[in-house]
Amino acid sequence: MKPEEILAKLVEFDTVADKQNSQILQFVTEYLDDYGFTTRQIGQNLVAERGQNARIGFSSHTDTVPVTSGWQTNPFVLTTDGDKLFGLGACDMKGGMAVAMWVASQTTQPLKMFFTSDEENSLTGIKELVEKGEKFPSLMIIPEPTNNVPIVATKGVLELTLDFSGKSAHSSTPDEGDNAIYKATDFVQLLRKFVDDLEGTNESFSIPETTLNVAQISGGTAINTVPDSAKVHLECRIISDDHRQQILDFANGFDAKLTVGVDVSTFINSNNISAIEALTSPKTSANYLTEASLMPVNNVVILGPGPVVPHQTNEYVSQKSLHETANVFVKIINDCYT
Repeated sequence: MKPEEILAKLVEFDTVADKQNSQILQFVTEYLDDYGFTTRQIGQNLVAERGQNARIGFSSHTDTVPVTSGWQTNPFVLTTDGDKLFGLGACDMKGGMAVAMWVASQTTQPLKMFFTSDEENSLTGIKELVEKGEKFPSLMIIPEPTNNVPIVATKGVLELTLDFSGKSAHSSTPDEGDNAIYKATDFVQLLRKFVDDLEGTNESFSIPETTLNVAQISGGTAINTVPDSAKVHLECRIISDDHRQQILDFANGFDAKLTVGVDVSTFINSNNISAIEALTSPKTSANYLTEASLMPVNNVVILGPGPVVPHQTNEYVSQKSLHETANVFVKIINDCYT
């Protein structure tokens, strides 16, 4: 099977929120079985291995984001338009996954492959593999869409929810109440300044500082009632563990119930990857999050086909880029064993 033929099969599975997770893992298992791999299922994740002590591994998440309105093709049927291959997950990241599966047929070298669930929401798949003590090869490639540009650094993520309490009263006598929304908005203003004033930058990233996004504020029950509760849901993209701790300490200093959601450290690969750069382009960084932050090895490279259009209506992958990535992966594998 060619990479695009594998991709066509992968796109057929509705893996939004892992809906057809068992079916896609069965397809992967049967495909890799033909090339000498043994497979193990751990939770909703698949580990495939060929040979002993593999020096290189690939990790692909099988889930996709939901179908959004405006699709001009069937999102579960790979549709070709010139060089473009349209389908849900074609970019993020079934295109890269298809290439990783294809290279298994092009070499007999030891390889280890991971197929993880729930990457788009809570990263529970990769977390489970790590918690179970799964061994990862010293060089890991995550074939997320990068347009064949190696990414060696990604920001961390800190997701917080704060619940503020107050006292209700009639709106005609607001002084008799305690407005929880005021508390929430005061907190937001102070947090914005706090994050803006954090010392230190990391020039590895195109946005070299820690950033804040206040995503949701909710509260109150009626226009004529002082709200006795309010909720703030926010996310920070973190450049260092120091910033993470400072933000947590700041939030804990308020009279509110603090809940920590996604909490993932910054990832930076400081290893020499000049051999990969020679095959692709100079390494760079990304402001988003990947499973690299959770892997128990530090030589992780995020590298896959393009263009980089994840989470978009009518997402697609370029056939040219797909084949370029395939050739690069084969060369990387061969270099690992020479």
